[in-house]
Amino acid sequence: MHAADSMTIKCPPMPDETSTRPEQADLFFEKQAAFWSDRYASRSYQQRRELVLNIIRRELGNESNSLSSFRALDFGCGAGVLVEDLSNMGISVVGVDRSQPMIEAAQSRLAQSPVARLERICDHRPGEYRQRRYNLILCLSVLEFVRDPEALLEHLASLLSVGGLLILTVPNQNSHLRRVERLCFQHPKLTRWIPKLSYLAEPDCYLHHQIQQFKAEALVASARSLGFAIEDLRFHVAPKVFGAMERLESIGMMLMLALRKHS
Repeated sequence: MHAADSMTIKCPPMPDETSTRPEQADLFFEKQAAFWSDRYASRSYQQRRELVLNIIRRELGNESNSLSSFRALDFGCGAGVLVEDLSNMGISVVGVDRSQPMIEAAQSRLAQSPVARLERICDHRPGEYRQRRYNLILCLSVLEFVRDPEALLEHLASLLSVGGLLILTVPNQNSHLRRVERLCFQHPKLTRWIPKLSYLAEPDCYLHHQIQQFKAEALVASARSLGFAIEDLRFHVAPKVFGAMERLESIGMMLMLALRKHS
């Protein structure tokens, strides 16, 4: 059974924040920090960014939300691209990451921001970010690197105010394109015939560090068990040739969920 398939009934205790990425992945993210922001120049990252920002703009348009009291957390903020976007909207935002190089890259973007704060998650002390409650939490492309994703979801739920919104993005296990990607990763010689997938043959390809992918049905069930209602569910990211078909569960390589905390 895939790990994501079991995400429906178990409610383990809150994980240590520093376990959100396995140790073998730490060096990978440290190496990526210097040019992590460059990923957002790609079509897929721009698409994800706009999807997330559109949801946030809609949330800010809700009459029950006052910008002066609105608080956001970007859990696994990387180089701080989304933290910068939120701070430019005037949102008070905290970005946390376990990678010191990522935090340093984010600091270089946010040095002049009066509403953004960054924090490295450390082994030896609880994070200060845990002392607050948030109206919005982002957890983008993090769960797939986590040993116990349901425990992390439970932790994030505990930080979210009732009525608040949690936005997740994860790789879609049901995508046929993900299966092709996995096949080429397992058999690197195949990438000779598909040059755009040559990165899958590299020794430090991200799939070496990715623990799991997710089925929408199991992730939705897990979220509901934690008191969330499903506000939005979308499949996205595919080569341009697929066009609008990327919105299909069998095609879109990424799954995005917006979850409203009701209890």
